[in-house]
Amino acid sequence: MSTAGKVLVVLVTLMLLGWLGLLAMVARLNDNWGELVVKNAEQIASLEKQLGDTTDLLAKVKTDIAREQTFRDLRLVELRTDVADREQILTHTIEALERVKNQVKGQQEAEKLAEVGKRRRNEEKEETEKAIEAAKAEVQTLTSQNETLLAQLDRLQKDFTSTLAENRQMVRRLAR
Repeated sequence: MSTAGKVLVVLVTLMLLGWLGLLAMVARLNDNWGELVVKNAEQIASLEKQLGDTTDLLAKVKTDIAREQTFRDLRLVELRTDVADREQILTHTIEALERVKNQVKGQQEAEKLAEVGKRRRNEEKEETEKAIEAAKAEVQTLTSQNETLLAQLDRLQKDFTSTLAENRQMVRRLAR
């Protein structure tokens, strides 16, 4: 064989070895790729199952959230209604308190006026009692004066009667 043939045989052998190496690499890559495809397929199946479970869980969570929001809204309405009722009760209580305060104030003013009237009546009573005492003293004075004057009148009547009797006797004596 010639040198060119030898070189060609060596080159073809080297090329064959190169192709064998490349084919081995491709085969290994295909094996690895096949394993990766199977592994990825399993992972995809697992993820799809997890996705279904997660979707179910998400739907349940959304349902729970909606129920809780509804419950919260109902409770909020109850609380607002309760607050409104209590505010109304508070308003009525404040109004009643103000009415009572005004009544107390009116009663206190009436008591003050009554106290002033009572003082005035007590003063009038004292003045009346003083006037009665003065009138009683005057009555006693007048009674004693009346008694004195009646005694004097009685004495004067007796004197007049006796003088009249003496005068009649004198007139009879003179008339005879």
